[in-house]
Amino acid sequence: MPALLGSPIRARTAAPYFAQRGRANVLTCALEIAGETATASAAAIRILDRAGTEHVNATGTTPAGVPTYTWTPTTDTPLSEGWSVEWTVTVGGTVYVVRRTLHVVRYELACPIGVQDLLRIAPQLDPDGDAPLSTYDVERLDGFVDEAWAQIQSDLLARGRRPQLVSDAYTLRTVALHHALMLIWRSLSHSQAPQITDAAAAHERDLAAAWKITRLDYEEDELLTRPNARRGTIWLAGR
Repeated sequence: MPALLGSPIRARTAAPYFAQRGRANVLTCALEIAGETATASAAAIRILDRAGTEHVNATGTTPAGVPTYTWTPTTDTPLSEGWSVEWTVTVGGTVYVVRRTLHVVRYELACPIGVQDLLRIAPQLDPDGDAPLSTYDVERLDGFVDEAWAQIQSDLLARGRRPQLVSDAYTLRTVALHHALMLIWRSLSHSQAPQITDAAAAHERDLAAAWKITRLDYEEDELLTRPNARRGTIWLAGR
């Protein structure tokens, strides 16, 4: 009988799945045991809408041991939140069940920054510079960008906003820059000079200030069923 997900296995979840209509969406389920990647030998997946109607019941693949399934919602699939994804995965002979949330969207919001944007602000982080301040390579820096973007989307959802309805990601560029740099300087502050801690704190303050003045324009025709939803421009905090 499948075991509900629990110790010792961990399901790494940065944000809900966002499945774009009419596009092949690759859904993965990253698992860990004791800090190491857990290798799945088999995987099955069910996808249900918020009413509980099953849309997918299939066998997934496990490239490099990661449960994976590609789903293409039809272009007339209702735009809605609260879908459920249920993975049944086999790891080391034990069967686990992992449940995730999925949103069906018209398009997925893309991250507005990359590593080169960070280096324009903090060239001392450039691993190819004359005197790089850290040993972080471009791949490691890119990981901080990914984590910052995941946290920003989670922040939006926690504030009752929908990342997939933001009209243009550029409105979140300043927030993303300061969030990523804050994470990097915080990481470096654990083993380096006090001025690194100061830099982390400065970007944390700048991040808070950026959120206060960030204005998001929303796609009005796609505001989903929520009785008190506000249309158009939404300020995330008071000025």
